[in-house]
Amino acid sequence: MVTIVREYILRFLPESIVTKLDLEQLTLDNTSYFTPELEPYYSDLVWQCRLGKKQIKIAFLFEHKSKPERYPHLQLLRYLLEKWERDVLDKVSLTPIIPIIIYHGKAKWKAREFKDYFKGIDPDIWDYIPAFRYELTDLSGYTPEDILKTKAGLLINTFLALQFGNNINFIRNNFSLFFHDENSALNEDSNRNFIQLIIVYLFKNSAFSPEDAKKLLTNISEPVKKNVMNTYEKLLAEGEAKGKEKGLAEGFELKEYEVVKKAYYKNRSATEIADWLDISLERVKLIIESIKKEKDSRTQL
Repeated sequence: MVTIVREYILRFLPESIVTKLDLEQLTLDNTSYFTPELEPYYSDLVWQCRLGKKQIKIAFLFEHKSKPERYPHLQLLRYLLEKWERDVLDKVSLTPIIPIIIYHGKAKWKAREFKDYFKGIDPDIWDYIPAFRYELTDLSGYTPEDILKTKAGLLINTFLALQFGNNINFIRNNFSLFFHDENSALNEDSNRNFIQLIIVYLFKNSAFSPEDAKKLLTNISEPVKKNVMNTYEKLLAEGEAKGKEKGLAEGFELKEYEVVKKAYYKNRSATEIADWLDISLERVKLIIESIKKEKDSRTQL
């Protein structure tokens, strides 16, 4: 993941900021997301490194959106406050944070300033309203060719999965494109988890049977094909071991359940969880009901 985050910062943030960053010291703030299972869903990741001559710590808050958000500042502000309150508890200086939204929906994202939410407000009141901006990468108008032109290593695979990962026909007809390997990075041992991330993201909707999935996987070009197949077989075995019925889909459903459960116990709302995982609100509510029943049954024992 660090390679992807570094590529994003280098290519999409203002040069005036990038030139001052010590990206060799880029690290994940492990207190800022729930569990490694959340990584395949590209949400709520906070990375940090050093900035400038004084070497102050700066953080990058990544949030992905599949649907337009009317008031994105409100959710981002909650994240910022959580981070700063943690700084206070740790008795350290408050960390500057750059919020980043990566949007991959169909409609164009309409970015606004925070003060624009307050219609008809007198300009003399603006000083009493929080003012902060966020960086936006809007993939809504990107074609696969546009993404490939970025020449951004594993960031290409990430953008392709986000933009086209819910398009079943596109996946069927262009499956090998998701494993485009610009710099032979996918064959590095350190990126095996990233391959799992892509596979889970493409198959998470359970639209493909194991047989269909294997056929698609055979279309991947060498030499990354072997690594991808090995990762898939491992995921399939986990699904068979954990599932009530054999199959990859059952394993993904269990992973989804575990992620919702951990997010729920972090007091995240059903709406937030549905947005993060890119699944329906109704499905999240059903899973939460199952979690509550599981908790009640344990309490009675």
